[in-house]
Amino acid sequence: MAVFRPERGGRGPGHRRVGGPRPDGPHRVSPDPPGHGRRDHRHCRGGPADDEQPGYHRGGLHRLADPGRDRPVHRRACRLQGRRVAGRAMDPAGRGGGPGPAGPGGVPCVRACAGGVRHRSGHRGRGARLLTAEWPRGRTCGRPRIGQLKYSRRAASCHLTQGAPVIRNAWYVAGFSQEFAAGTICGQVIAGRPLVVWRTRAGEAVALDARCAHKRFPLWEGRLLDGDVLECAYHGFAYDPAGRCVAIPALHEQGEKIPQTARQRTFPVTEQDGVVWLWPGDSPPAGAPPRTPEIGSGDWETISTEPMEIAANARLLIENLFDLTHFYPLHAGNIGSLADARVPVEIERGERDGIPYLKTIRRRHSFTLPPMTRDRFGLEVADQVQEHAMVGPGLFHVVVRVAPPGRLGSGEEQGFVLYQSITPRDESHHVWRRSTSCKAGTGWAGSPGRSLVEAIVAGAPTVIEQDRWAIEEQQKMFAYPDEGYREVHIRTDGAVVMARRILDDMEAAEGLAGPSQVQSQRARRAADGA
Repeated sequence: MAVFRPERGGRGPGHRRVGGPRPDGPHRVSPDPPGHGRRDHRHCRGGPADDEQPGYHRGGLHRLADPGRDRPVHRRACRLQGRRVAGRAMDPAGRGGGPGPAGPGGVPCVRACAGGVRHRSGHRGRGARLLTAEWPRGRTCGRPRIGQLKYSRRAASCHLTQGAPVIRNAWYVAGFSQEFAAGTICGQVIAGRPLVVWRTRAGEAVALDARCAHKRFPLWEGRLLDGDVLECAYHGFAYDPAGRCVAIPALHEQGEKIPQTARQRTFPVTEQDGVVWLWPGDSPPAGAPPRTPEIGSGDWETISTEPMEIAANARLLIENLFDLTHFYPLHAGNIGSLADARVPVEIERGERDGIPYLKTIRRRHSFTLPPMTRDRFGLEVADQVQEHAMVGPGLFHVVVRVAPPGRLGSGEEQGFVLYQSITPRDESHHVWRRSTSCKAGTGWAGSPGRSLVEAIVAGAPTVIEQDRWAIEEQQKMFAYPDEGYREVHIRTDGAVVMARRILDDMEAAEGLAGPSQVQSQRARRAADGA
């Protein structure tokens, strides 16, 4: 049984109900307007006006030099010779001719690992390899542009507006199945692409480029007509689920035909296990999305929360979810303790169905459980196995098993499965969704008569807000130039470093031109000193 539960007061800022039902159309959902809330900036405008953008004309329609980007800074077409930034010629070293939209001196077009060498795994595609690491015990809010960063090793005033890299050739969660009711239009931005998603009368979820081919008006402000036709609210261009324009009210003459160029780009959508997945990339999907069988199974009781907007790079959440050493001090007093930092970690890396994965495994024996975990399972001391896995850039899978000492694998074992989807909006915003599942009929030890999954979800908001606070504070620090700063990595950061390399490789495979905020770099270790 699956339950969809709001996270703190109804719908999150990712979508909003617009007014009441239209007198001439169905209820619809659209993203919040610019400046709506501190953390929702994905539709905020910035940069030169549309008619100032470098572009070209084809079929009578004005298009950008990079059709996949709404307001690009980097032109990815000329990356090796004669690079251009916002229409400004650049020399092969990546420097502009002077101050301009790219900032003083221009912004480097090609990202490279700060260490100079990109490390690759020699066992990729040959199955999993197990590694074991053990260590001794003992801004006032304004209206920023989409993806606006103050990131530069030379000047903090160099802004990247939507030219920064976001991995697109990957499956991302557009939402849980229950978020897409028939007759409802949903507007989203995924990996820098504005999208409109709706469910047809046959129950199929479809996704189109949200910019109307006529005048770039957002189609999520439109309405659904009979026959699964989406009508633009500006001039009435109407599109079928395949993206074909089927009606233009302004064509008065019967013999006048709809231009063949009047069509919307479609994006692959797959719905499985109670999740709607979307592929925003230019390359065709490399296989099916990851499976989440517990969400759609009647053998499990599942509670899914509302989407939560996070004002931070998606990589920061991935690293947070891998790094259990932050349980103390960040989560001390609820799910964490100082002993968590001393648990040995096993690391497994491989590939399944064309999707890279990275997993950490932590085994605790006769472990004194922290207060919140003790309340959930009714155990003071227990054996525990905790698995955290990144499955591609868009899904994080957690499995927790707990039992009295020596009883793991027996009928006394309890636990839960947690799926966390990470859907990037742009370089500095993403959407976080959580779905928690427990075996049907498992009770909450600390509250007889209530289910275990309710216990897990009841304690989550405090932990989630602590994590959200931490990664958003991290994000703010990217506004400052490095000026010699390097992270200090210790042995417990092994999984984080490996995750960075996997994501770096995925970015490199797409030929992304801008520097990523969170990337592999030559870290300063504690032994190196200053």
